[in-house]
Amino acid sequence: MVARNIDTLGVKYGEAKIEEIWRNKYETPQDFQDPHIHCYSQWSFIIYEDVDVSRTVFLNPYRFRVESQMAMYDGYFNMDYRPELHNGDIIIFPSFVEHYVLSGGTGTTIAGNVFVTPSPDG
Repeated sequence: MVARNIDTLGVKYGEAKIEEIWRNKYETPQDFQDPHIHCYSQWSFIIYEDVDVSRTVFLNPYRFRVESQMAMYDGYFNMDYRPELHNGDIIIFPSFVEHYVLSGGTGTTIAGNVFVTPSPDG
């Protein structure tokens, strides 16, 4: 499923493997995750296994540059992305995109990292 979605982007690669996968349990409304990235992989994913609505926030990789140079236009540039995803939904994103999980909800997600090898065709 992950490779099929990466294929729609037209990104050339040799092989894609899910080599890390884990379950996140948010047992109380106070549970959250600090901002982080997923090092050493190229793609990451989150499957919303048992949640009312996603509480994941993706941060704009250029937010510091935009905020320092274009603060007067902050209403025109989104500094984060908050997808509204539900049970059974999946989101796939580049591993370098910083993200976090807001407190306020309970449930479980399945997350993982996809490692790709370079395309033999270059």
